[in-house]
Amino acid sequence: MDGRSMKTGLLLTGSAVALMLMTQGSSAQIRPKIYGIGTESCQAGMQADAKRQAVVAWTTGYLTGVAAISVSHGTALQEKSAADVSTWLGRYCGANPTKSIEAAGAALAQELVVP
Repeated sequence: MDGRSMKTGLLLTGSAVALMLMTQGSSAQIRPKIYGIGTESCQAGMQADAKRQAVVAWTTGYLTGVAAISVSHGTALQEKSAADVSTWLGRYCGANPTKSIEAAGAALAQELVVP
């Protein structure tokens, strides 16, 4: 492994750890407070079209926050349109109806980390 590949691997590992710490707490860790519709289940959030629009808006805001934090760790997230986020959420929430909207946003953020 060359130096550039090792540096990229370390940055990705650090970003992944930062994202995990933001989304998966234990009793020994401080978890960030999740506000608004992010606390709802995928099933509840994706039922009605108006609510789905709010979920997409919340998730794009969540991704913006994660992207800002990622930059401070030397990584970035791929850009996605609101339509792409909506499509991704539909698939994720269809497969994981009991997961929270925040968990869906965290899963999408992890997929969007640029190597």
